[in-house]
Amino acid sequence: MNIEEWFPTLIYNDVIDISGLEEIAYKLKKESDGRQLSNRGGWQSHGVEKNPLFSKLIDVIEQKALKVYNNMYEEDTGKYQVVGMWVNINKPNSYNATHMHPTCDLSGNIYIKTPKNCGITFFEDPRNLHRMAEPYNNIMQNRHTYRQVNYVPESGIILFFPPWIQHGVEQNLSDEDRISIAFNMMYVRKGCTLVET
Repeated sequence: MNIEEWFPTLIYNDVIDISGLEEIAYKLKKESDGRQLSNRGGWQSHGVEKNPLFSKLIDVIEQKALKVYNNMYEEDTGKYQVVGMWVNINKPNSYNATHMHPTCDLSGNIYIKTPKNCGITFFEDPRNLHRMAEPYNNIMQNRHTYRQVNYVPESGIILFFPPWIQHGVEQNLSDEDRISIAFNMMYVRKGCTLVET
């Protein structure tokens, strides 16, 4: 029998060097009160995508994202470019409410400081109608029937995911801060340039 897979939701992960990023995160926190978006109790920076301290990291992200691009589209026809980036510091008991990342083509997250029990990242099944056939017992649970997928944070791991997928971070139950860097990217066709608005 032939099997065809339609409407997949792809989440990519890889490992990067995060040396020095924890120190930069705390430096930013000392300089700004931050902003309130999905963060509940924690601190979130304003956009850092134009901050020179993050230029090397952006180069690494865009290099890794090229693999995502080449998996989805014809090679050498374009790339993903970082258009937004921010730092999250979730102190004990804080979390990030379920949310999406509008107005971009690819999103991601980098784990910087991840003490044990600091809060998993969860992704929810975007197919709400699929719940009509939800398994009624654990025996039938598998990657085709999961309604939520959890990622236990590990320092140095980078995730790429569709910006439209609902996701969040559970409560930090550790005694230390949980630090991550999130980002948004746009698709740029070869020979074209993003125009800032």
